[in-house]
Amino acid sequence: MPTLRTALLHLVRALALRCPHCGGRGLFRSWLRMRETCPTCALALDRGERGYQVGSYMLNIIAAELIFLALFLGVLAATWPEPPWALLQYGGAAMMVLAPVLLYPFTKTVFLAMDLMVRPAGTAIQPEVGGGAERPTAGRQGGKATAGAAAFLGLCLVPSLGAQELPALRPINPIISSRSALGFTPVVPRGSGWSFGITMDHGNVIEAQERPPERIVIDGELTRLDLALSRELGPRWFVAARVPIEAADGGFLDGFVDWWHGLFGFDEVVREERPSNVYEYSLGLPDSSLIVRDAGQPGLGDIHLMAGFRHTPGWQTAVTVALPTSTRPVGFQLGTVAVAATTTWRSRLKWDRLTYEGSLGLGYTPSEGDLADRQRRWFAQASSGLRWRALGLQSVYANLYYHSGAYHDTELSMLSASDLSLDFGFLLKPGAGGPEILAGLTEDLYVFGPAVDMVFRLGIRW
Repeated sequence: MPTLRTALLHLVRALALRCPHCGGRGLFRSWLRMRETCPTCALALDRGERGYQVGSYMLNIIAAELIFLALFLGVLAATWPEPPWALLQYGGAAMMVLAPVLLYPFTKTVFLAMDLMVRPAGTAIQPEVGGGAERPTAGRQGGKATAGAAAFLGLCLVPSLGAQELPALRPINPIISSRSALGFTPVVPRGSGWSFGITMDHGNVIEAQERPPERIVIDGELTRLDLALSRELGPRWFVAARVPIEAADGGFLDGFVDWWHGLFGFDEVVREERPSNVYEYSLGLPDSSLIVRDAGQPGLGDIHLMAGFRHTPGWQTAVTVALPTSTRPVGFQLGTVAVAATTTWRSRLKWDRLTYEGSLGLGYTPSEGDLADRQRRWFAQASSGLRWRALGLQSVYANLYYHSGAYHDTELSMLSASDLSLDFGFLLKPGAGGPEILAGLTEDLYVFGPAVDMVFRLGIRW
């Protein structure tokens, strides 16, 4: 039975740019060009599975991003509270261009080593490079040896379909979240029994708009910790609940968000005009009155209860009732019962590593509070997303989300416009029977709408 040493040997060979299978040299014609076969053992270096090369490219991107993140956080920790934002901006941009090129051959061989641990070299006859006599590749003995490597890396590399749903998503901006119970609800898979998850969304927002006498300012950071629980009631029915803990304050990420947007050439004048890391949420009305929303203390949000019906394994409809349980200040709570119905469908595309998931929803919330005469009561939402199983059970995802506007009869688009955002990131699974870990980011795609500029997402679900 192979040992941990075998798995390490494969990875060490790969990091030395040698053939993970035999240790032979000369796998590359140049820095960016790999040979078709190993010159020593004739192993096919392109394993032949459709989309195989995409996996190595994704590993390259992930490795470059992780190195960048580690260096970025290291510099930030070493220089806080006065980090060199200019150095991070231009140095980070240069690194993101150079790192994938510098890492290219290493990620190609490391991905090959990982693939060999999952799919050992076969016994098929392959010709020797250079036209010599034919001989078998290292066969059954090599297959036995690499079985231990798969155990070392864990079941996370086993090419099982595993969970395929996208992460749940609800708007965190108070303009929408205080008026609607809608949100993206992924398809609940059959046979899931009890499911439990914790997701933390932490968003940074600076929205300021003035159309005299109307004006709005939302400046601060918003945090929501969602505790989610679901239970199957049979092959068709399921129930679920979400209990949020919410908070708002001035935060600490204004400098980072400015730097991040600067990398892509986004110049936000409103951020330059506002003080850094200071909370404000205020509304100026047509009658020249001013409403100020207090940040309050962290507390319980509005609890969402859900009942769902599966029409087919990949199509469900769920009805949500949001209860006015929030202890947060006015402006961060519904203040009344809200209902929503969402239908979600999921389909595995022709290439079985890629899964599509979309949804449509309709919601109703009675008018309530000091802005009741301007509040919309009916809401709509739509989403469209993809999840790509890039390596074993490890996935990347992107989900485009739309929510209709919450207010009317106002010149302020920050109040009346729709929320359009993109949720994207990684879904990591350390083993077939273990939890799934979410690491994502949600970006505002419509700068004149109410969506939060940037939301960091971390979560785990069983």
